[in-house]
Amino acid sequence: MPGVEKMKKKKETEPVEPVDSHNEQVCKQILDSLGKPPRFSCILATQINPHRYRVNVRVYKEEWGEKLTDSFWVETDDSGTIVKTNPVMTRKY
Repeated sequence: MPGVEKMKKKKETEPVEPVDSHNEQVCKQILDSLGKPPRFSCILATQINPHRYRVNVRVYKEEWGEKLTDSFWVETDDSGTIVKTNPVMTRKY
């Protein structure tokens, strides 16, 4: 049709490289410092930006399935070593 431009095929984009994540290393350091709670279910570190993580520790509860027992904001250095947590982490288990 005159005056109608053909739709251009969208160019396929290159896959985005993930940010260098230290999730497993952060989780290990948290469990080493905090201790492993009784009826431990899982620990999950979510990277917020290159040096900040939100870490949640869950345990099994008979009545409710799983329960969040501990939660931390974590800051790391370039190598993934924890330099700061909020709240301050102490051995609990």
